[in-house]
Amino acid sequence: MNARRVVLLSSLILAAATITGCSRDDEAVPKEKGQTEIPVVAPRKITIAAITDFHGALEPVKALSADGKTVLAGGAANLAAHVSALRASISGPFLLLDGGDLFQGTMESNLFEGSPVIRLYNYLGVAAAALGNHEFDFGPVGEKAVPRTPEDDPRGALKERAAEATFPILAANVVDENGNTPTWARASTLKVVDGVKVGLIGASTMKTPSTTNRLNLGGLTFTDPVPAIVREAAILRSQGAEVLVLTMHEGGGCDDNHLDRQDDLSSCTIKDVFEIVQSLPEGTLDVVVAGHTHRGVAKRIGRTVILQAFSSGQYLAWAEVDLSASRAKPEAKGLAEVCGNVLAYQIGSETRRTCDGYRLKKLKGELEAATFLGKEIAPDVEASRLIEKELSEVKELKNKPLEVTALTPFTGSYGEESALGNLVADATKASFDGASIGLANGGGLRAPLPARALRYGDIFSVLPFDNQLAVMQVNGEEIRRMIELGISGKQGALLWSGLSFYAKGCEVVEANVGGEALSPVRVYSLATSDFLALGGSGLNAIGVPESRVQIYWDRPFILRDLVAGALPAWKNLSSEDFYNRSAPRQRREGKCGG
Repeated sequence: MNARRVVLLSSLILAAATITGCSRDDEAVPKEKGQTEIPVVAPRKITIAAITDFHGALEPVKALSADGKTVLAGGAANLAAHVSALRASISGPFLLLDGGDLFQGTMESNLFEGSPVIRLYNYLGVAAAALGNHEFDFGPVGEKAVPRTPEDDPRGALKERAAEATFPILAANVVDENGNTPTWARASTLKVVDGVKVGLIGASTMKTPSTTNRLNLGGLTFTDPVPAIVREAAILRSQGAEVLVLTMHEGGGCDDNHLDRQDDLSSCTIKDVFEIVQSLPEGTLDVVVAGHTHRGVAKRIGRTVILQAFSSGQYLAWAEVDLSASRAKPEAKGLAEVCGNVLAYQIGSETRRTCDGYRLKKLKGELEAATFLGKEIAPDVEASRLIEKELSEVKELKNKPLEVTALTPFTGSYGEESALGNLVADATKASFDGASIGLANGGGLRAPLPARALRYGDIFSVLPFDNQLAVMQVNGEEIRRMIELGISGKQGALLWSGLSFYAKGCEVVEANVGGEALSPVRVYSLATSDFLALGGSGLNAIGVPESRVQIYWDRPFILRDLVAGALPAWKNLSSEDFYNRSAPRQRREGKCGG
């Protein structure tokens, strides 16, 4: 496709340079005798800031360093303080965008169907948010997670949150039965910020039908985002947009996000968003705010900067777009941790600071106050006040003891067998008398279990989705195909209880259920979640008819609560008892899918 470039008229540039808030260089241009002194006007720029995959993380995450010090990351008050400090440091126009998955993940958000998150985002001044796959998780308003009667609106809770928001939810590639953008969302919007016309486009991942409960998606189609983005970009340009920004719930992942190497994609192992940008005509977009993969990105492809601020409000990313006549390339300017305090540690003679939980596990140092943009920063008191009611109301339930102790931490893995995955699979199997097999999915495990006397809030963090218990009657051949799906790398890992197997590459060489060889014709009773039973994580490809699926829709059968009720039977939990690395349940030789 031919490259398209927008040429700004010189008159427009001169007019724009006079807008309030433009900065000037402190030195005038040297002049010859008799010349009038003409000050040099600094290039006009707009700053685009990004957060994504907040997942209801209203409270700070507490992480421990290797020497046992507690460090705080993220949380509503710390995020608000960082956004405010960034906004204050910018002399020109500023926009904050979100890459989707706002609500799902914590008691403080879930029990109120995301309402406190919208309140926070309104306070932050979010300009627009992408439609994430987990925006559909709450289903109808109230206790039902999916529609049960014709009167139940499968998107009732989402519509309520959209109505409360002072910003639009954008989804150019999502259409209803009539081929239109749903009434509660928009394909794009034109926003004027300090005189600058900014076109904002939204898109959602095409994987949404396999990553949320399909019963809440009736009548919606998730189309190829590329044609939708091109269409909306043309409309916005025709309306005078000087800058085009896409906020999209599709992501990437790069190990090296050094700002001096933002054109180098060699460290990027997850490339979905990059492939979409490369499919667009050159110059279509100035900035992309990405999401979905919970990874960091501060990269540039041609004239398009791509930002992705990890997840849970623990990072903030931003870029600058030049609005001057020269139209220099947009630049990624920051991918910064959002900290409540930091651990100061030594690398050689250099002192570094972090609140990143993944790094802290291996670090020792001293606690210090958090700083941002060279200044000490304190939590935003007003942001705390906005959510104090919800935090107070869930406190008692969150701290309810489960009468079981984890002697060691339990960690999960999206793509591999793990102690946490096996524990959840075992508890799922134990939740239904007569089940031969238990099945869980790596993508459903959203937090580790700490080593301590467990509370209900710990299990809620691991399993925040309101999935119901489901029991499938499946034959051995169907189970074999499920195993193949789980090792294919196409979806997250499948975790098994009561079943073990040996695979060589993509081939399942041997599988056993209850110590006996898996029979291709025997029918087994398999306990799992309604999400998986209804085809989530790619299980729709197995083709198990719904006549062989029993979902227990009543409130007492929320799977998270059943798992919490099953754990006390073990009294004391040790991760080694559930995942023996020398004798794993999933023995694999070589990789499947490269």
